[in-house]
Amino acid sequence: MAMAGFGLSPVLESNVDSYCLSFLLVSPTEELLSLVRSALFRAHSLQKQRYRLNVHLCEAVQDIVKNRCRVQADCVVFVMDTRRADCLDKVRESVQHLGKVYRHGQMCLVNSFCDLSPLQLGVSYSNMQGLAGDLGVHLLNAAVTGGPPCLQLARRLTNLCALLVGLRTGIPFLDIPHRPRQQDSSLESSQESSTSAEEDSWSIDTD
Repeated sequence: MAMAGFGLSPVLESNVDSYCLSFLLVSPTEELLSLVRSALFRAHSLQKQRYRLNVHLCEAVQDIVKNRCRVQADCVVFVMDTRRADCLDKVRESVQHLGKVYRHGQMCLVNSFCDLSPLQLGVSYSNMQGLAGDLGVHLLNAAVTGGPPCLQLARRLTNLCALLVGLRTGIPFLDIPHRPRQQDSSLESSQESSTSAEEDSWSIDTD
């Protein structure tokens, strides 16, 4: 999704210096969180963006709920360690603790090891795509090992988040799924069963 050449919205041009673009990176693998966080700040510096950048990290969204933290995030990024067989299950567990706004566009999945062969991965690419389709979100493929590939991922994440919150257009653009939403009955059932618990818990806020 190339955003180069797009200027800021006239609505935001006057006060963009005070705007903060916020990410919540979620992964049980600390190294991946550190690499993506560093790449986001590096990309922000290289692009000389006028808005500020804020990046929160956690192993699972339920940790934030459990600790009763208030985290403001424009976009939730699941940095999946696809070497692990349980990575998709961990995303499903975390999604149940997100507010509805995130389930309608303001999150994405990252396959962190697209450079590995299928035999080196813990899950198949078709299953990753299936989860992205069930959730109605984007699946980004990257080699999160540092260097140019990681920096390119950071640029893509920044462009996607800026589009979602309307930083360039002045109009938030929600519910833009990677492909048509097709929730299976098991996922839908699990989300419905968590509704009452979610209403009583602290959820992540938007700005």
